[in-house]
Amino acid sequence: MSRILLGFGTDPSTTSAPLCKLRIYTVFASGTISAWCIAFAAADRYFCSCQSVYLRNLSKLKVSYSVVAATTVASLLIYAEMFYCYEANQITGPFPCNGKDSPCRYFNSLVYTLFFILLPLMVMVVFGILTLSNVRKLNRLVAPASSTTGGSTALAPNVSSKKNDRQLTKMLLVQVLISTILTVPYGIQYLYSTFSVGIYKSPLQVATENLCFALILDLFWWGFGMSFYIYTLTGHIFRKELKRLMKTVYENVLQLTHRN
Repeated sequence: MSRILLGFGTDPSTTSAPLCKLRIYTVFASGTISAWCIAFAAADRYFCSCQSVYLRNLSKLKVSYSVVAATTVASLLIYAEMFYCYEANQITGPFPCNGKDSPCRYFNSLVYTLFFILLPLMVMVVFGILTLSNVRKLNRLVAPASSTTGGSTALAPNVSSKKNDRQLTKMLLVQVLISTILTVPYGIQYLYSTFSVGIYKSPLQVATENLCFALILDLFWWGFGMSFYIYTLTGHIFRKELKRLMKTVYENVLQLTHRN
């Protein structure tokens, strides 16, 4: 909402210090939690594709809940310093709601780039490559054909499960690739904007950098909404569940309408 108001020049977080601190803290913390959840999802896909029983046992809901809880707490603590560093009505920097001095800006830029962009992307890429390697190994394994009806029946759920795993892995790998493309330019631009504040720039250079920053920022925010489209376009399982959900909602609405 603040992004829309900022476009009209009426964003209260640019002039109100409490709103500025709360907004930037919420954006940074929630964004970091989201990025790390995707990174850990990539790790979970890797564990699912492993032949080792020990590694496969790491892919459990109990482990996932613990990791998500720890990630949430860590992200909230890491960015707690923003309540001290950030102030409204800042004339230097790309935004009016920005760090109040150079040390704060440098520290926040490094922390944000490291914990929100670089480290999660490294985890995504590493586990994505490992998962792809495991999937290729599994595809080379030929399941023994069963000559009995009972054996064929027992084999069917296993084949279906492997197909679902491949679908989920495909969706996740596509998401990792798109996340990398959309977030890396923003991290580079964010660091450049912070560390080049004191450098003299011509009006043309400033206008060019502002245009580039606006385009990169748009790409960056698109990354938060791409998951739905990625899963819809690349995942048969997701489309099937989405259709089932829409059908259920439609039937419930019809029932409520008939009752009234």
